[in-house]
Amino acid sequence: MSAYIKNLLSELIERPNTAISIGGLGAIAEFDGDPKKVSFNSANELQICNSKGAFRVKIDGGESLLAYETLSQTPKSWQWGMAVLADRDPYFVNLKNGIREIGPDTEAISENDKDSILFTLGTGLSNSNFTIRTKDSFLLRILRSNEGMCITENNNPVLEEIIDFSPHRVVYSTIARIEVYQKISRHKTPMGPHTHLLPPLLKARRTHIAGIPIPASQSPQLTLHPENPMFDQYGHSRPFAKSVYESFSPLVEAHCAEEFRIEKKRLRVAFKKLEKAINYVLPSTRLGRLAYKVTLRQLSHTIEDKDYLDTWLKTQRQHDSKEL
Repeated sequence: MSAYIKNLLSELIERPNTAISIGGLGAIAEFDGDPKKVSFNSANELQICNSKGAFRVKIDGGESLLAYETLSQTPKSWQWGMAVLADRDPYFVNLKNGIREIGPDTEAISENDKDSILFTLGTGLSNSNFTIRTKDSFLLRILRSNEGMCITENNNPVLEEIIDFSPHRVVYSTIARIEVYQKISRHKTPMGPHTHLLPPLLKARRTHIAGIPIPASQSPQLTLHPENPMFDQYGHSRPFAKSVYESFSPLVEAHCAEEFRIEKKRLRVAFKKLEKAINYVLPSTRLGRLAYKVTLRQLSHTIEDKDYLDTWLKTQRQHDSKEL
């Protein structure tokens, strides 16, 4: 299984417009931008390195895959991805909140960074550690003098210093890490590897958004975000790209939750048989209803009989109004 996961990750990462993320809501690193050429280091770890950042993951056999789809706020659209899961690691679960010195980054991807000092920002997420790495003596003094300070405090002065100095940001999980070298922007998200640190969102301590059925005993180690058929690489809406849809859909079918897969198939069969929407029994669970709604949005782009489709969409709007 580990060879399969490693090969699949390598193939997906090298696809155009695939992004990688590690972290959770409020503290996350993303590695995007093309081209992304995957290589394997001496330890047979998959990695990517460029002038803006680096990524590394080690698959050792204890991981599993979970493909997911969630609703987008844009009508008739959805989001999708592939999470690599592993058992929850006590190291991250027990990390204390607040700024704390870890020491030299002996796990740095580049040999040149192994003597730089890591500081955790203590975000409180149970799947990852958001850190900064620096050799700058002035920034080291600031960080050491503010050890223990919680970054969720309003108007935290240390965050302003971090933005000004733009040290390396290193976000890692049990099996993977993303290192970001390019400067922090105050105005817009730069292309290529970057981080987001949003203290107000950290209070929920959520490692993933609602709708992704990750077992309580596991946590997302990294997530792949393949190209979306409804959005371009900048997140702008575009006409439905059928080839993009067909390139990732089989992997969703192969690796999504069983309940999700069953409902998607049941709805497609109903469409194939031209069943009446009013007679369709809606799923009783939250995950089943999510699968139903996502699949209905997807069918709206692939079904030619728009009059028949409209009866389903009208029925769905009626169901939605009853849920409010």
